[in-house]
Amino acid sequence: GYFICCRLMHDKFKWRFNLVSGLIAAVALLQGFYGTYSQFEVPEIKVQRLEVNNLPSDLQGLRIVQLSDIHLGPTLKGEFLAGVVARVNELQPDVVLITGDLVDGTPEKMLPEFAAFKDLKATYGIYAVSGNHEYYSGFRQWQPLFEELGLNFLHNRSVSIQVGSSAINVAGVPDRRAAGFGFAGADVQQALSKLDPNAAYTILMTHEPPLALETAGQADLVLSGHTHGGTMFFLQPIVGYFNADFVSGFYELPKGGRLYVSNGTGVWSGFPCRVGVSAEITCFVLTKAQS
Repeated sequence: GYFICCRLMHDKFKWRFNLVSGLIAAVALLQGFYGTYSQFEVPEIKVQRLEVNNLPSDLQGLRIVQLSDIHLGPTLKGEFLAGVVARVNELQPDVVLITGDLVDGTPEKMLPEFAAFKDLKATYGIYAVSGNHEYYSGFRQWQPLFEELGLNFLHNRSVSIQVGSSAINVAGVPDRRAAGFGFAGADVQQALSKLDPNAAYTILMTHEPPLALETAGQADLVLSGHTHGGTMFFLQPIVGYFNADFVSGFYELPKGGRLYVSNGTGVWSGFPCRVGVSAEITCFVLTKAQS
C-alpha cells in the first residue's frame, strides 16, 4: 500500500510539474512572438524634460528628437521609416539627432527604403553620427547618399546652432570601429575642442555609450544608443557588462554631465525581438530649472 501511495503522489506531482512547465513555455513563446511582431510597429514618443539652470528664454521649450538604431534592412523597410518620419514631424522638432546604426545592407539594396528621410523636418537641422553597422554596410558609399537626404554627419567636430540670440552646441564622434575601416577614429576631445563658449547647452552624440566617459564634463548631455536597452530585460546585466554598465535611460557621469542611452527606434534583423524593453522615439524638451 505504501508503494502504491508513493507512486500515486509521484504521478500527481509529475502531472502538475509538466502542466506548469508547459504553461511557462507557452507564455515565453507568446512573449517571443509578440516581441518580434511589435517591432514592425512605429514606436511611441518618449518625452524627457531637461531642466537647465539659467536657460535663456530663446531656448525655453526647444525640442530635440533623438533617433537611434533604426536598422533598415532585411526586417524593417521603408514603410517603417515613413511611419517614424511622420511621427517625428508631428512633434515639429527644432533639431533631430541620429545616433547611428541606420542601415543593414548596401546602397544597391537599401537606398530606395530611405526615401522618407527627404520628408523629415527640423527647424535647425538634422545631425547624425555613424554606428558600427554603417561600416559593415559600406559607409564610404552611404555617407554621401545620407547627406543628400539631409543628414549632416558630425564626426569629431561640432556646430553651434543659433536660436534667436542664444545657441546650443551639438558635437559628435564616429563609431569606435571607424578606424578599422580606413576612417578617422572617434576622438571625443577633438569633437569638443571648438565649442561655442557662449552656447547655453552642449550635446555630444556617440553611438556607443562608454565614450561618454571621455567627455571630462565638457558636455551637458551625451546621447547614445547601440545597446537596444538590452533587447530583453533579463539580458540587461550582460549588455551592461560590455558597455560600462550603461544600458538604458539616464546616467550621471563621474566628471559632470549626463548620458542618455536610447533603447533604439528599430530592431536589428539578426535578433528582431524585444521583451520588456520598448523601442522609442525620444523627444527632449529644454526647460528652465526652477530656482
